[in-house]
Amino acid sequence: MALIDQLRLCSSALVLLGEQPIDDFEAGTAPAEVASRLYPGIVDAALASHPWNFSRKTALLTRLPDEAPQPWDYAYARPTDMLRLVRVLVGGTQARGWDLQEVGVVTWANATDEVWAEYHGKPDEAQFSPQFSQALIYLLAADFAVPITEDTDRAGFWRQSAMLAMRMARHQNATEHAVQVPWGRSLAVRLR
Repeated sequence: MALIDQLRLCSSALVLLGEQPIDDFEAGTAPAEVASRLYPGIVDAALASHPWNFSRKTALLTRLPDEAPQPWDYAYARPTDMLRLVRVLVGGTQARGWDLQEVGVVTWANATDEVWAEYHGKPDEAQFSPQFSQALIYLLAADFAVPITEDTDRAGFWRQSAMLAMRMARHQNATEHAVQVPWGRSLAVRLR
């Protein structure tokens, strides 16, 4: 499904530039080549630019056999789809300290502790919010414009459209959090 969604997003951007949609990244056409080369970096940058609700994940980390650099106790493999690390939990509570280093996630822990990461990772394209997808299409059009059409004005137009759409997507994303309501007698009575 991800490939179909990637092709749909890239095709939508190409249509905005007056090009034909693509059915395959290996089609041998200039638009297909541009899309296949630029898409991964553009989508990763857009996902890493904000803590999107649809990209929030948790994972149990695997301890690495090598010694952690000082002063840390252990190093753990980072999740393969991780774009941004939010926090580390050791034994079910917030870690006293942690760092993201070349070797992986390092922290202080006991040998028997489970170490979890809360992070933003790369979701399947089908999980993107509609607002994010639209902003991404505009970003793709902006970055595809110069190599495909050699028109910097068109690239600038789509870049401005993308920035506005991204602001709207961030606002929508920020309003999706559950509201914490204190549980009290008056609320319990109202719910009856």
